[in-house]
Amino acid sequence: MKHNWNIFKKNDSLWIVWVHVIKLKNQSFWAVKTPIDCSWFWRKLLILWGIVRPTIEAVAGNGKDIFLWFDKWYPKGPLLDVYGADIMKKFGSNTSTKLESIIQDGEWIWPTGRKRNAQVLELIESLKPCVPIVNGEDDFKWIHESSGQFTTATAMKLLSSSMGKVPWFHVVCFPKHVPRFSFILWLVCKIE
Repeated sequence: MKHNWNIFKKNDSLWIVWVHVIKLKNQSFWAVKTPIDCSWFWRKLLILWGIVRPTIEAVAGNGKDIFLWFDKWYPKGPLLDVYGADIMKKFGSNTSTKLESIIQDGEWIWPTGRKRNAQVLELIESLKPCVPIVNGEDDFKWIHESSGQFTTATAMKLLSSSMGKVPWFHVVCFPKHVPRFSFILWLVCKIE
């Protein structure tokens, strides 16, 4: 989960730059499909998507790093989740559209020449109270921590709450157990 967080924060690291250039190719992390021939590590990062996604919130600055449809900058959640995939076509947009593309001089700008259906009009109306911020950099917050920064402790609590205890927990972990034998027993129980 820490690696997913580092990808969003764009921490200064050669690996993070490589991920953004080679793996993501100017797409949102949420839009990337798991390729059949990818590495084990990349597959695990993408599998964690479902757990990590609700925990990261985007704080809009200039809109250059926030993806319009995928990132959680809108109060109700990611626009794609709230309005569905058809809204991109109706809006004349694509998956790599950034938030900055609909902001100009601190005001919302909307593509012209598109047929305005009820869904697009609803989106435009719902965004009117959200005043876009044009100063500063975009940021991402870990919502389970008051500081907004990722911590391993909160990630562990999140993971342990999403995975309940198995019924055979007390067979494997008990006072005075031998770790080597407990590990083998854990493997056997997990396979069953």
